[in-house]
Amino acid sequence: MSTIRAVPEPSVYHITAEDWRVDEKRDAFEARFLDILGGLRVGSGRLAWSDRIEALLWGVDSGPAWFRDKAAWNQFYSKRVAKQLRPLLDSVPTDDTEGLAEIAPDPTGRPDEEPYKEEFLRICASYCLLDEDFVLALGFDAERPTSVLVRQPGCADRQVQTVSEYDDILALVEVTDDLWPQSADDGETLRRALGIWHRRHAFSADGFIYEFSFAGDFLRALSKERDDRAGVLDSMVRRLTQTRRAAEGDRAIQDEDASWAGQTVRRFRARGPRRIHYECPSARAIRFIDYYPEGKHDVGLRAKD
Repeated sequence: MSTIRAVPEPSVYHITAEDWRVDEKRDAFEARFLDILGGLRVGSGRLAWSDRIEALLWGVDSGPAWFRDKAAWNQFYSKRVAKQLRPLLDSVPTDDTEGLAEIAPDPTGRPDEEPYKEEFLRICASYCLLDEDFVLALGFDAERPTSVLVRQPGCADRQVQTVSEYDDILALVEVTDDLWPQSADDGETLRRALGIWHRRHAFSADGFIYEFSFAGDFLRALSKERDDRAGVLDSMVRRLTQTRRAAEGDRAIQDEDASWAGQTVRRFRARGPRRIHYECPSARAIRFIDYYPEGKHDVGLRAKD
């Protein structure tokens, strides 16, 4: 799956005034909504949206509790949701969609004629008709089947996976394909890839212990790597989660001085003959400056004139 498209079950973004007044339910709603947005942002995913959802949210009588509560609007939506939500939206055309998809088991617990439920089913129908892959994002108040059967007339039945947590979404990301840098401008893409790789493989409990950045030459060279991208990510995460002394003793990366290549340059193995060169602008900062793939590793092993 290249781009993750998530259809939000209504309780992802809608909560009744009654539930909003219950602290545990309000907290669960906010946490789930933000968790899903965070996972989609880091995983470069999209959240299915439509003009009808927009109209329901802004409707005087149909808007959710956080819309009607001025304090909630300021504290929750304006400060925590809006900037994350808008860039993630995938506008789905539903005005001309005939009929509603059938989903079993139904995770919503809402009648089909309820406006939010109806639009949820209509978006699923539209994606089926467009032959788009998608997952269902489940809100705080939903049942939590691991997958559901989606039926839409004119389309083959499909088993659709559900997600309800940050890690559920990240588990869908093909990191070495979907988040591999393609140019010197893709530093943020590689940063997300490293973050997911670290979280997925649990290299350390403390996370990265360095601030880090990438030179354009490093990203350009890395973009051409085809054979062992996983090995590159492994080695970079190992270096970013260990002190220099620990990295020097790590047989997997064998960090060492390479000062002949520059006054502050060091290098480490990226599995096999591959090498990564880096600088330390400060005690807690690493800047990756060169990548030497298989077949060109000798360039990284000999002193530069």
